[in-house]
Amino acid sequence: MSVTALLRLSALGDILLCEPVVRVLKEREPRRPLIFVTKERFAEIPRGWPGVDQVLALADPIDGRALAKLRAELARLGVDRRLDLHNTLRSRRLWPCGALRLPKHRLQKWLLVHGRALPAAWRGDPGPLWRRNLRLVGVAEPGAELRPRLVVDGRVLRHGARLHVALVPGAGFATKSWPEECWREFLPLLLEQVEEPVLLLGGAAERDLGERLAALAPARVSNRCGACSLSESARLLADARFVVCGDTGLLHMADAAGVPGAALFGSTVRELGFFPSGDSLRVLEIPLSCRPCSHVGRSACPLGHLDCLRRIAPREVLAACLAAEAAC
Repeated sequence: MSVTALLRLSALGDILLCEPVVRVLKEREPRRPLIFVTKERFAEIPRGWPGVDQVLALADPIDGRALAKLRAELARLGVDRRLDLHNTLRSRRLWPCGALRLPKHRLQKWLLVHGRALPAAWRGDPGPLWRRNLRLVGVAEPGAELRPRLVVDGRVLRHGARLHVALVPGAGFATKSWPEECWREFLPLLLEQVEEPVLLLGGAAERDLGERLAALAPARVSNRCGACSLSESARLLADARFVVCGDTGLLHMADAAGVPGAALFGSTVRELGFFPSGDSLRVLEIPLSCRPCSHVGRSACPLGHLDCLRRIAPREVLAACLAAEAAC
């Protein structure tokens, strides 16, 4: 039997933006098995997608031996169609030839970061990543009906329950994270406006930050950073009244579920392909000439000020959340 393998190793947001491709492929050929290849720490997400028949997960660190073992397993399973949505040296080592690869637009990204003084036409705009993923499988002009969905254990999650407010205080890079002092100023403003519990969501790296923020109002703020699985985080986001987050994987969960709120963008910009795909989240950003300073993020602001995020005012964030909620 002919088998399709789709590879996207990381990160969480990139994997979530592959969901429409899986949907399209399964609708076209429902009997053709589809294997999703990713890292173990993200594997529970595609395992819950109805279009995925099997997930092959790699543990870090991924070395040559792991790739050779994976290559042999894919051959044993009869894979004859290979979609490389990662397109890195590592994925090319796995599939040196015969794979359909997602264009990475490396020149455009480099020009966005390093060629800001050049004409905009030179830099180009490759478009949102979810649309680029679909173009790889022949969907030339993806419509809104193909936007990424938040699917957990076979169920599509949508905004609606409004049980709490969700805050995502961290991100994978410092230049994507609203500074702690901004969160400290924001929390009292928020608690004056809402009666619902406030949940802090994120990974283990944000656990200490979450503890410090929760200590500001322990009766009303609960730190769940590092305490929830990806599926649990998805459910909590879908059940939120609104959300505040940066350019991180949980943003794409909230966006896919149609949760209203504010998305704070610092070192990254729309042209890199990761802005929200729906209309529920209000993007807040400061138009500085130094943006973007990276196509993925940095451990620190190269100019030392982080004005791209520090200048997003807490009152403005709260107003954006309430306006987004009212518009839903």
